[in-house]
Amino acid sequence: MSTTSASSKLWFATLWLLPVTTPPFLPFGQTVAKPLSIVPVTLALLIVFLFGSRRTVALFSREALLLYAFCILTIAGFGYFTLTSPSVDEASLGNFLRGFLALVVGVIFYLAFRSMNLTDGELRRSEKIILIAMSLSIGVALLQFVADKYFSALLPLVTALNYALVDVADDWSGRYHGLAYEPSWLASQITLLMLPLILSRWVTGQTLGVVRLGLVKIRYETLFLLIAVIGVILSGSRTAFVSTVVILVVVLLSSPRIKNRKILTLAD
Repeated sequence: MSTTSASSKLWFATLWLLPVTTPPFLPFGQTVAKPLSIVPVTLALLIVFLFGSRRTVALFSREALLLYAFCILTIAGFGYFTLTSPSVDEASLGNFLRGFLALVVGVIFYLAFRSMNLTDGELRRSEKIILIAMSLSIGVALLQFVADKYFSALLPLVTALNYALVDVADDWSGRYHGLAYEPSWLASQITLLMLPLILSRWVTGQTLGVVRLGLVKIRYETLFLLIAVIGVILSGSRTAFVSTVVILVVVLLSSPRIKNRKILTLAD
């Protein structure tokens, strides 16, 4: 297997594992946020950096260099004030360390996304996998809902999934978390990962494709939007609900039919 093929497979694994935010088997101590996808994405980025390829260029692009400069200044500034403060304690150092790790994780994912999506085909494939993976997590949330409300025989299966993949925050009766740590985390994933991808395709007039459901043809974006709305409802997050309504309004106003109707009205 070539290094290019290995990095691509690790990148696809990263996308499929994005919904899993807190697997109990990762050895990160008491850290709450420990996404399973951090393992394959780090390996993919290391392969790109160490073995070199056309993807390495993205690691030294102008945007990446600006990001590095921002991170260095941020870490240096917060580190200086944290370490020189007379009231520094263990809690302050812990907050600094968690912030530092969050920044590192964000940089790793950004660089991996830039380096692994150099063509339109690669970008479309990545978007599809993200949307499908999040749909699977919403499917798990739906399973949790059915087991909780209608079919208690499914509870052992839900418990097994939680035990294997999810370190659940609490007993969320009436709210469902899918493969995330808690319902609000699932809602955040939907509003930050799914909805922006769907909205961008609607606004630009592009599509990831069309799927046939019986006698009806439906765009992938429409199907994933329906799934996302179901996920927001299952999570019970009011913030995510408001965000979804706003995005739906933007999608409707940016649809070709509405635009054409406005143009005809102005012409009249």
